[in-house]
Amino acid sequence: MTRHPNVSARLLALTVLIALSCAPACTGDDPAGTTEDRLDQYALGEVTIVRGDDGEIVAIIGRLIPPDTVTPDAEAIGRFFFDELGGLFGIDDSLADVMLIDREDSPPGPSGAPTARLIYQRRENGYRIVGARLTLAVDNGWITSVMGNVPRNVEVPLAATVTESQATATVMAAETGSSVSGADLVILNEGIFENRQTDPSSLVWAVSIAQGLTSRTRFVHAVSGTLLDFTLTGSPSARNRSVSTVSAACPMGVTGDACVLWIQANGTQVYNEAGAISGTMPTADATQAYSSQAVTYDYIQSTFGYDSYDGSGATMYAYTDSPEVVDNAFTIRDLGGLGSRLYFGAGMVTDDILAHEFGHQFLMARGIDPPETGQTADLHEAYGDIFAAWVDSANPWLIGEGSSLGVIRTAATPTRDHMDDYVAGGDPHENCTIFSHGYYLLTAGPVDLRPIGMTKSQHMYFKAAREYFGGAVNFDLAKVSLWLASLDMISRREQGLSYYDCGSMHNALDAVGIGTGDMDRDCFPDDLDICPTIYNPDQSDPALCIRPFGSCLLTDALCNNYHYRDEALRTGCELGGGVWSEDSCVEEMAQAACVLFVGSDKIQMEAYYDIPDDTARAFIFLECLTRPRSTGGPGIFLPTYVRPTF
Repeated sequence: MTRHPNVSARLLALTVLIALSCAPACTGDDPAGTTEDRLDQYALGEVTIVRGDDGEIVAIIGRLIPPDTVTPDAEAIGRFFFDELGGLFGIDDSLADVMLIDREDSPPGPSGAPTARLIYQRRENGYRIVGARLTLAVDNGWITSVMGNVPRNVEVPLAATVTESQATATVMAAETGSSVSGADLVILNEGIFENRQTDPSSLVWAVSIAQGLTSRTRFVHAVSGTLLDFTLTGSPSARNRSVSTVSAACPMGVTGDACVLWIQANGTQVYNEAGAISGTMPTADATQAYSSQAVTYDYIQSTFGYDSYDGSGATMYAYTDSPEVVDNAFTIRDLGGLGSRLYFGAGMVTDDILAHEFGHQFLMARGIDPPETGQTADLHEAYGDIFAAWVDSANPWLIGEGSSLGVIRTAATPTRDHMDDYVAGGDPHENCTIFSHGYYLLTAGPVDLRPIGMTKSQHMYFKAAREYFGGAVNFDLAKVSLWLASLDMISRREQGLSYYDCGSMHNALDAVGIGTGDMDRDCFPDDLDICPTIYNPDQSDPALCIRPFGSCLLTDALCNNYHYRDEALRTGCELGGGVWSEDSCVEEMAQAACVLFVGSDKIQMEAYYDIPDDTARAFIFLECLTRPRSTGGPGIFLPTYVRPTF
């Protein structure tokens, strides 16, 4: 059922404009376009603006240079952005409307200027807006991206007319058998969870409840007292493991938080980090959980340098054999500050299921709380499956093999493998396979999609979630996050990721109906690319668009910029019919990179490769380009071909 990029029928829901080259009509909903116009004042090169379904800005990608008067500190640079350009995201008062809630620093850039990721919470009238977060990236003192789903024109009452006790009573009446653990006044805008920023916002009571071993947040309108349908699931908070077995269900009448605490108090701890606890008799599931914790922790730590699910060494708690959990496994939010805990029914502990739950914990620890349905919930389940694929190398694309349920899902051949199959409000465990199938295609899909392998793809997806996800994330924003993560990895030369690999990501997700593809594989999807058929990752020369021969025509930048060298060699290899590898090409002729110079009366093609002893450079010519298809060439017609002399 795979649909490949060249036949995808879905258009990207994001409208992207190039701020520095667009007509005046490109200005957005910011009053009179004044803030958007000011991008020109601070931009170095092109700046790309990404818009959501209703035309509002959800991301800015480019380089913005703060003036010399701004203190060379990441937070000061962030404050400068919101003071000067916050209107792009509907922010009028930078001090009142956004609050810094997380900061992650990297080593300073070459000039000693700061490099960091800053996460801001959007607020209005002192109230937190649920899921509304902005991630701002600073690299060597430059702002390189700002993204997030935040509502516009937030107008809510200054105070509630419904009291906390009234809101709690409303929830309790609808949630029989639940217990309430707290309530807060917040602002809710459901539209931002579905890529809409102009839906009306409401002042609501967020009431946290628990029933059995499940926890959720229900919302009550703070003026009308209406209980809303929108619901959020609960979020939890050197290797440190704890495994306990649970032999009995909670006593009659003990539910919610009380049941969770009862299990914690009455479960029998059978393992700690030192091993089996003397005098206990671990069950088979407990022993498997202890092993799976080690497998998951060790893989994440050794691969990404990340300490447990929160990056700070949180204890990994697991409770097995629980009668409260039947044919299931799930994560419970932190109770009493003792850490997140995983609960497994009998026969439900495997490496991939535990890694899947770990993936939930990872996202929740990053502040991504999923609703019960919708794309944020779907993405949560997809990322759980992706984490499982990383850890379970023997069967990466199957979930649940070896459990009491057997195989639960497959990312390789799922029932839902395209957005055409998406069910709005459907079960996230079924909708999730659309996104996870895209990951499969990127990693190990058919050769025409140019899969990039597990090493590159896992670092791309981990970096996107760790550094760019925030709050209400849907499939389209996840793709933008992957794009930003790819550009960051390329600039830092991490994992050997190339613009070609980034293009493969765009094409893999386009194959499942998320966004558009990248015909020339230059890391810019076709509907954003100023030259969609010409490899041009700098997006710096619109004149290239007139060149007729598609992605085989590379600019001379390929031979002069180290960023592009691998891409040049790869292209020459493929044009010459060779088989590309990281170190060499099977055919010497195919190692060349094709560089075009367009003159008024001739087209001259040159290419180069490294002599094997690496002592000098030689030039050769890709005459294969002029060969007819019958002799193995692409049959490109050249009006005049002049062989240069040296």
